[in-house]
Amino acid sequence: MVSDAPKFYEIAKDIVQFTKDCIFVAHNVFFDYQFIRREFLELGFTFSRKTYCTVKAARDVLPGHKSYSLGKIAPELGIKNKARHRAMGDAMATFELFKIMKKKSEAFSKNQDKQLNVRANIPSNIDIELINSIPESCGVYQFFDANNEILYIGKSTNI
Repeated sequence: MVSDAPKFYEIAKDIVQFTKDCIFVAHNVFFDYQFIRREFLELGFTFSRKTYCTVKAARDVLPGHKSYSLGKIAPELGIKNKARHRAMGDAMATFELFKIMKKKSEAFSKNQDKQLNVRANIPSNIDIELINSIPESCGVYQFFDANNEILYIGKSTNI
């Protein structure tokens, strides 16, 4: 499916320009966002955008669903996705979900900034700004327990 697609380095500048002053929206945004950031890192650049996670937001705006996976919640909300697990199909389904949440959430327009950088797969006691400030370079990290005792010291080529 991607054999004739352009290489990432061929479209990287377009992505930067296209997404300037935009919010990166995805269903489980942390997963998708890290792929894009990794591609830019491999080109020697840092890519940073505000993020919005429709999984996390749906749990807040549309409570009561058994599952918030796109494959489960979309049909429950009448969202059709003829190309499930394909980039365009899932992107369009996510967009439809986003529109439904926007309509249902009175607080969305009033508190839009509070909806940004919604956590996805990040423990609630960890500051998202701290995560976003971590350099994309080699380094050393430490894990501490509740008594501030070191549990583990590690190193990474990309902290």
